[in-house]
Amino acid sequence: MTKKKINILILPKWYPRDDRPVSGIFVREFALAISKYCNVAVLFGHEDPSIKGFYRIKYKKDQNIKTFYVLYKKLGFSYLSYSIAMFLAFLKIRKNFYPDIIHVHVYSAGILALILKYLYNIPYVVTEHFKIIKDDRLFEKIKILLGKIIFEKADLLIHVSEFMVRDIEKYGIRNKYVIIPNVVNTSIFYYSENFKNKNSEKKHILFVGNPTSRKGVDYLLKAIHVLKKKRTDFILNIVGDGEECQKYKNMCKNLDINDITIFHGIKSKQEIAKMMQKCQFLVLPSLWENLPCVLIESISAGLPVIATDVGGIREIVNKNTGIIVPPGDADKLSSAIDFMLDNYSKYNRNKISEYGRKRFDYNIIGKKLYNIYKNILNRKCSHISGGNSTTTIETFKYENIINNSKNKEKQRDGGTLK
Repeated sequence: MTKKKINILILPKWYPRDDRPVSGIFVREFALAISKYCNVAVLFGHEDPSIKGFYRIKYKKDQNIKTFYVLYKKLGFSYLSYSIAMFLAFLKIRKNFYPDIIHVHVYSAGILALILKYLYNIPYVVTEHFKIIKDDRLFEKIKILLGKIIFEKADLLIHVSEFMVRDIEKYGIRNKYVIIPNVVNTSIFYYSENFKNKNSEKKHILFVGNPTSRKGVDYLLKAIHVLKKKRTDFILNIVGDGEECQKYKNMCKNLDINDITIFHGIKSKQEIAKMMQKCQFLVLPSLWENLPCVLIESISAGLPVIATDVGGIREIVNKNTGIIVPPGDADKLSSAIDFMLDNYSKYNRNKISEYGRKRFDYNIIGKKLYNIYKNILNRKCSHISGGNSTTTIETFKYENIINNSKNKEKQRDGGTLK
């Protein structure tokens, strides 16, 4: 007799849609990894003033993922409108997909999970990807109260980095947690000697991400301007688009680096993977990050990286995979790029790629998440029956803390440009 698969309902704050194909694409990567071991559905709500009525549901089958888009109109308070529409949508889809566990991505999408836990006894877990509050405004501080409730009522927190643990706990939020990093499709992002761009006269630097000030593009372009005074044997390739893109195109003209900078616009994952094969290294000069997917994609493709010392970047970038520089320092960034242009070939791309596959592959992350879900359900059944569960979530927490602490000690000074 075939054992019934666990049903996982994903509630994301961001998710790819027709008008925003790369928004929350990292959550889709999680969903695809989980779908190898569980039945997966996504319930994603976003405002759409053009619809008739208060809300409607648009269904899409995406490989093994059932995706329900909840389009709703804002009626007074936006978050209240979102919460009501999502609850009504759940009541409609539950006959077709009733979850055993809910996985929330970003706490502000978790109000439905909180409601369903109390109404239907459905456990939920939370993965946070961004700052809880952005500034010191009163409205932002009120978010901590909501966050504290959603985080602490969760059955488990699944963080993608140790940095996110510290960032959440500084607000006095406490709960059991495990560290499970972001995930990569290693059938797309891998390294092969066959893809080398052997005929290129210039060395190619790659930046991937919507060009914004948070991504440090201002400092990247200034660093390229400084470096151009010394050498011009390279091309900076910028992949991504957004509201600030024209600003940076103008900045390139003003800095006289237009001739060595190419804006490629938005590219698919497959196209980005091919570019990574042919470029010499990737640069990500962000001012804030958690655990950026583009870095683990780059590492899985065997591409050395230059990244800033923010968020959880130090947890994955070491002396074998690249260089870490201070954020917001164009001169240090320029020096690192100058060094990497002459030394990128000293990095072992096969070993970098192997490191990525062993840590971030779909099968590895999907299996870890499946085991976590299974243990949560075992604990739930044990609690209902009055028995004792042999495997506890605290074990996962302890092992992850020990393993990450050891890795942190080993990599503390590795790859840093001081």
